[in-house]
Amino acid sequence: MLRNYVIATFILLSFSCNRKSQTTDARSLSTIDFTSLDPSLKDNIVNRINVHPIKDINNLITGYPNKILQSDNSFVLADLEAKKEIYLLNESFIVKGKIAKSGNGPEEYSDIYDLDYDPTYQNLVIMSHSKMVEYSLSGDFKRAITFNFIPDHLILFDGKKIIWNVNTALENQIFRFYELNHNYEVIHRQIPFMPFEQTFNNVPNKVTGKTKELAYFTSWANDTLYILNKGADQLHKSILNFGEKSYRDVDLQKFVSSEEANLYLEKSNVLQWDLITLTEGYIFVGVSQSGKGQLIIHKKSTKQTYLSKQNLDLVDYVLLTAINSSNVVVGNKIYFIVESEMINELKQFSLESESNNVIAESFRRMEVSSANASLFSIVELELKNGI
Repeated sequence: MLRNYVIATFILLSFSCNRKSQTTDARSLSTIDFTSLDPSLKDNIVNRINVHPIKDINNLITGYPNKILQSDNSFVLADLEAKKEIYLLNESFIVKGKIAKSGNGPEEYSDIYDLDYDPTYQNLVIMSHSKMVEYSLSGDFKRAITFNFIPDHLILFDGKKIIWNVNTALENQIFRFYELNHNYEVIHRQIPFMPFEQTFNNVPNKVTGKTKELAYFTSWANDTLYILNKGADQLHKSILNFGEKSYRDVDLQKFVSSEEANLYLEKSNVLQWDLITLTEGYIFVGVSQSGKGQLIIHKKSTKQTYLSKQNLDLVDYVLLTAINSSNVVVGNKIYFIVESEMINELKQFSLESESNNVIAESFRRMEVSSANASLFSIVELELKNGI
């Protein structure tokens, strides 16, 4: 579901820091052109698809997983909202344990604002209310650190933690975040997005995804994508050019409410975008036009772009589901969580379809009973080399 564009009220961010603030000067700017359309691009993009039912033998999953992470040899799922639980899987997709320590104690977390895995120390790091809590992959408590402000977003690169709060990210109208080392000492406050952006529409909103080498952010609007390298010292900004369907010149600040802004965007003939996934060879974008979801695929090497019709076929639907769901990218593979009931629906869809593509054939061959082993499954989507 595409996020509603909410006009945020930014609050002054305060953080105790006795070290000198540093800024990065390594910035680059480019435009990614989505106007060269090729309807045949998607026909040759998927190499194979596998569905891995999550085997929950001891009925440990009591919530609704809406976050997926890759650990060393397997995956970690989490219900960030209702149950505030973390589910630990082994390499056979069997739930081997869970972390359910919601509370106000010294070894507990009150909320799960964000979650990441630190491969350097093999710990799960939970961003809670004014607090960071770490557990091992077996669920053992490691440590907790409190803050004097409320960060709600977290990314880890090489043992370093980058934290910020979306709604309090502007300090004197400049987007900032803080980089911490393993001991939670502030290395420096960075302002990598200046002088790129100093207006509301263009400030980065949230980390949309990451790989081992980079993290990428979307803006509130204006077709803007930011890519930050793992050293947090180089920032690349790309304008996504949808031609006459772009809305980067729309000033959201002129609207008095998010409802008014959404109504304007739905009535105008623009591609409203928010969800994006980067792989080694492709850029996948979930867009909405006149309130209906569509899929964009952009091949980096040839600069070809595919834009789906508003009536999605099976391939469109599966790829758009991968973008809309919590996912993790590993090389040329996208892993994402779905309810197993959806797998059965996709199988039925494939049986009724006349398509002979990889996705349709894979679902036709799939045993329905295998998807019923759990309420949830992890779908592994392997893409062909787009480089």
